[in-house]
Amino acid sequence: MTPLAEICRKEASVEHVPAASLLSRSVPLKTIAMASITDAELDFTAQYSLHIEKAGTLRSILVHFDTIFDLSSAGGGRTCFSTGCDKMPTHWKQTVLYLKRPRHVRSGDQVHGTIGGARAQNRRGYDISLTLCVDGESDAQLYEMH
Repeated sequence: MTPLAEICRKEASVEHVPAASLLSRSVPLKTIAMASITDAELDFTAQYSLHIEKAGTLRSILVHFDTIFDLSSAGGGRTCFSTGCDKMPTHWKQTVLYLKRPRHVRSGDQVHGTIGGARAQNRRGYDISLTLCVDGESDAQLYEMH
């Protein structure tokens, strides 16, 4: 692997991803109640399971967030936006975690593992851990998003 490729697989990449490149639907990792969350709760580990819907090469895991503003309990309205690549683009983008070892997957395969985020020293970034299992073969990888 070239030195540049190694760097690309260590850093989380923030970019627009074409929806046509997705191999599965998105799954929720964590729900955050912005009005009540504490600083300590911003570090997390979540399990995930992806059902592959389209055969192809799994080169990365894509992370995005949805934001819901719900003021209905106070007599207001409810609105939301998503940074998902299948939604209307915003100035926010998706976070792409490139895999060191791409995997060939078939429709019907299950990809599962854990993803964790620990606040970086600068508190605005994250150190991200990812485990991934496809067909009984597991990998683990660390990323920086600073």
